[in-house]
Amino acid sequence: MCFRAEPARGLGSEKNDSDDNVAVKLPNGDSRRLSAGPCSELTKQVIEIFAPRFPKMPTVIFMT
Repeated sequence: MCFRAEPARGLGSEKNDSDDNVAVKLPNGDSRRLSAGPCSELTKQVIEIFAPRFPKMPTVIFMT
């Protein structure tokens, strides 16, 4: 498993200062925190950069 999504707490920066989690903003405005790692960084880029540009109505259905 590459990452674990949790509800975000305080999204002042890409990573929370209290730990190494990666904050991700979903297309519907919700936020999640993923455990640190290369898979989480890639997932963040797909959700925040790729999804808003290419699919007409981006939706995140499942993250484990």
